[in-house]
Formats: sequence, structure tokens, C-alpha cells
Amino acid sequence: MGIQSVKTYQINKQRIIIKKKQPNYNSMKLLVGMSHPAHFHLFRETMNILKRNNHTVSVVITPKDVLEDLLKESNIDYFKLVERNDYKGFTGKLRKLISSSLKLDKLVREQRPDLMMGSFTQMAWVGHRRGIPNIFFGEDDISYTFLQSFITYPFVDHIVAPEVTKVGIFTYKKIAYPGTQKMAYLHPRVFTPDELCVPEIDVKKPYAIIRLVALNAYHDVAKRGIDIEMLRSIIEHLKPFGNVFISSEKPLPEEFETYKLPVDSSNIHHALAFADLFIGDSQSMTVEAALLGTPALRINDFAAKISVLNMLERDYGLTSSFKTGQLGEMLQKTDELIQKQDICEEYQKNKSRFMEQAVDVSAFFAWFIGNYPASVRILKENTRYSDNFL
Repeated sequence: MGIQSVKTYQINKQRIIIKKKQPNYNSMKLLVGMSHPAHFHLFRETMNILKRNNHTVSVVITPKDVLEDLLKESNIDYFKLVERNDYKGFTGKLRKLISSSLKLDKLVREQRPDLMMGSFTQMAWVGHRRGIPNIFFGEDDISYTFLQSFITYPFVDHIVAPEVTKVGIFTYKKIAYPGTQKMAYLHPRVFTPDELCVPEIDVKKPYAIIRLVALNAYHDVAKRGIDIEMLRSIIEHLKPFGNVFISSEKPLPEEFETYKLPVDSSNIHHALAFADLFIGDSQSMTVEAALLGTPALRINDFAAKISVLNMLERDYGLTSSFKTGQLGEMLQKTDELIQKQDICEEYQKNKSRFMEQAVDVSAFFAWFIGNYPASVRILKENTRYSDNFL
């Protein structure tokens, strides 16, 4: 990959380069940015395809949750811009953004990539400053991540996003495809559920997975998800149904320790695929459960506000959303799902119906990046070209 070790870069002043760098199309040096575990899954297969096609792929991260663990488990070397717990609060996040941008600028000056791709603001700023083509991969509507969008989208060359995702006034930069980001690692051509990957769980017995997120991103301010009292109510409600496991991004009281999901982070999707029910306040894992055909219930203040999830709920019946004041309605839906005999078959059929309309996202991403910028012209001339990846 061209990187031999984890490295934290120091700040260094450099002059601005205005001239746009032209990629070497036969064999490019690509820099991939990750700031969340979901980005590892999003780009993993795409990176593998690009490397098989003789492109050099390097990874740079701002660590969160289990992102570093996933990279290490996959033997992927990476550059780290900041330490995980160095910056707290709004002012801390601002300092983190500035500090990591300066360190990324130094890294880019030294590595000289042909193209930059990822899902965080620093890469957009540095790519624009250095005259290097930079491509942002997103799935959230601009109304959900408005602050990041308005400080990021003006500086990127393209925004690769699902057809249903709304990017507002930046639509002219959008590269659309049918499907969702999570298809990059959950498409049947890429992922096959394997019960041998989760020997800690008896998949023949009913079980539910509860996922809790920290809700500490800037767009999560004043937003609520599953609190401790709600968690207790959900667990008590699920106990007669079967085993209950919790995957949590935030620390939990000791009383919930026995419910901790006993699966390595790299195998979470295998556990999710064999689960009989998913409940969470995570947007990402709700989508993942839906794409795996696992009945998925989401309860948080973002209910009915995100286009990808609305599409999966409205058009395919793969998930249901509830606001935090609707715990009773959600538990009622839980009972409905548990009591329905053929619920698993129904959700698998709904999943298959969705899969027929969605592209192999990793293959599409790799084609778009590997053939850039000719791929942009091709997509403009034929807006349905992505159908070749169905």
C-alpha cells in the first residue's frame, strides 16, 4: 500500500498550490479518508478492487469508536491525524477540525496523491487548497448534516450519494446511484452471512440486538435516542422472546454488562444477519439490519427525517421509525413482529425486492474512481450507466 506504519503528523506551514493536479489514470495514488467505523466498511471492498487494478491506496483517519480496531484486524496500515479523545465539546471539535486539517495538509504535500476520496471535511479543504481532485461520499440529506455540508460541499469536486439523498443547492455536483452506501459491504456479491463467524451466539435460538450510539456529533445536538429507562423497558419487553444483546457506542451502567454482544467488531454484520429483531437509535445500523432482511425498529428524534431510511420503510417495508416519545408504539410493533409466524420470510422477500433495484455499490465506486475523470463524462452522457452494476 505504500504505508508501513501508523504515523501522527505534525503541523507545518506550506504555500498554497492553485493548479489542479491531473491524475495518472493508469495507476493512481489514492488517499482515502475515514472518520467513523462505517467508513471502513464503506471503502473496504472498493479499496481491494482498486488495488487489484494497480492503484496505490493509502488511508488516513480521525479515529472514532472501533475504527482503528477494524483497520488493525484487516492488516490495513493508516495515518492518524489526531488521537481519539483529545478534543471534547464544540470548541474541542473546532480545534480538532483545524488541527487535523493542518496535519492532513502536510501529509498530502509529502504523499502527493493523485486523487482524494472520503467522508470528512478536512479532505475537502486540503484537496481544494492543494489542487487535487477530491470526491465526497455521503448518504445523509443536507438538512441532517447541514453544517458539515455547507463547510464541505463548496470545496469538493463531486458528491457521490444515493439517488434519494438530497444535497440541496449542490445537486450539480452529485453523482447518483440506485441503492445505499451500506450496499458497498452488504451486497450479496460482497457479503455472505456465516454463522461460523459468530460462534459465541446460538443463532438457532431467537435473539434481538439493541444498538445504542453516543449521539455526540454536531448534528446530534439536543437530539435524543434510547436512554437508560427506555433501555430497561425494551430489555424487559424482549426477555420472553429470547436472548437480548447490546452493542453500545457509549459506556453503560454495570447492570447491562451481561447483555453485551459477545462478538468481535469485524463480525457484527454476521450477528445482525442472523438476529430475529433489531432495535436501535443508530441510523447506520438500522439501514444495515434492513439490508440484511432483519426486522429493524429505530427510535430517536430523527424518525421520518432521513431519505434513505424513509425509502426503505415506505417503499420496501424493511424498517419502522419512531420518535423518542413513541416508546409504547414501538413496543407494540415489536409484539406484532414477534407474534407473526412468517415475519422472517416476509422481510427476506422485501430485501430481495430492494436488492433487484440496487447496484453493486463497491463495483460502481471502484469503476468511478478508477476511471476518473472520464467516468464523470460517461455518467453525464448516460444517466442510467450505473445500471450496468445491478
